[in-house]
Amino acid sequence: MAVCHTVVLDKDKKTGKVVMQASSPDELALVQGSVDVGFRFIDKTSDSVKIEIDYLNKKQEKYIVLAEFPFDSTRKRMSLIVKEEAS
Repeated sequence: MAVCHTVVLDKDKKTGKVVMQASSPDELALVQGSVDVGFRFIDKTSDSVKIEIDYLNKKQEKYIVLAEFPFDSTRKRMSLIVKEEAS
């Protein structure tokens, strides 16, 4: 869930704190839950997603988005095909 989602990060203008925004409260809860188990979503562009992994000493990993299948009411899920960027 740290990678396959439509959550966006916004910065609160008053506090400067980064806030997650999502179209679905369920999706937001799952991404926040991934933080609780050590996978923190840190950035997303149209062609990549970056996460930070706590148990690997906060190592950052970047995934290139190869294909995205958006949520639809027939499938009732979203799918994302990614490839880890070589470091």
